[in-house]
Amino acid sequence: MTVTNVVRYGLPSNPAQPFWCYSGGMASLTLKDIPRSLHEQLRERAARHRRSLSQEALACLEQVVAGERVDPDALLATVRRLRKRVGTITQKHLDTWIGQGRP
Repeated sequence: MTVTNVVRYGLPSNPAQPFWCYSGGMASLTLKDIPRSLHEQLRERAARHRRSLSQEALACLEQVVAGERVDPDALLATVRRLRKRVGTITQKHLDTWIGQGRP
C-alpha cells in the first residue's frame, strides 16, 4: 500500500504500524556529518564508475556487507581441530579455572 493509497483510502487496518511504513518503496538511509575528504573520494569513485553518488554508496555498502561467504564444511573442520587441541573440559576444570580467576 503506497502513501497515496493510505491518504486516499484512509489509514491501514492495523493502527499499531506507523504511517511511514506505507511508503511502498525500498528502505532509505540518510548519512550525516560525512567528512569532506570521504565525500570527495566517494564522489570521485562514483564518477569513475559512472554512477550517482547514491548508487556508488549503495554499491560500497553491498560489497562490505556481503563479505566473503563462509564454507560451512571448512568452518566445521576448523572447530573440530580446535576442540581436539583443547580436549575434554570437565566441571573440575571449570571450578579450578573459576577459582584461579580464569587462565
